[in-house]
Amino acid sequence: MSDSKIIKLLPDFKDKLLASLSYISLGIFGFICLLLGTVKSRFTKFHVYQSILTGLLFYLLQGLIGFLQSISIQIFSFFKFSNYTFQHLIGLLPYILLLIVLIICLKDVIKGKLSNIKFLSEQIHKML
Repeated sequence: MSDSKIIKLLPDFKDKLLASLSYISLGIFGFICLLLGTVKSRFTKFHVYQSILTGLLFYLLQGLIGFLQSISIQIFSFFKFSNYTFQHLIGLLPYILLLIVLIICLKDVIKGKLSNIKFLSEQIHKML
């Protein structure tokens, strides 16, 4: 998606705060606000949905990498080879990716624009 397709909105402080808290809580706060019906603007809905998807993808990626780590430990121990440093660095991968995505999204919330993350943003635009 090119930069010309990013819609700039003028959200107020409440919208930015709700979107930021939603990202920080990985979508839990935003989900609660959606259930309570306090999310009104398109800007806030976009960021709440994106934070929920980000949180879900993080937990799925974290589980998948944990599963692969447990398999690799078994394989390495079978061959009497242990490389725990490598396994711990791989375990940090979801957290590093999450931190990068959260920094990008929070920067866009502060600027008052919609984020442009390749897979996530396209899905959210289809939903809205």
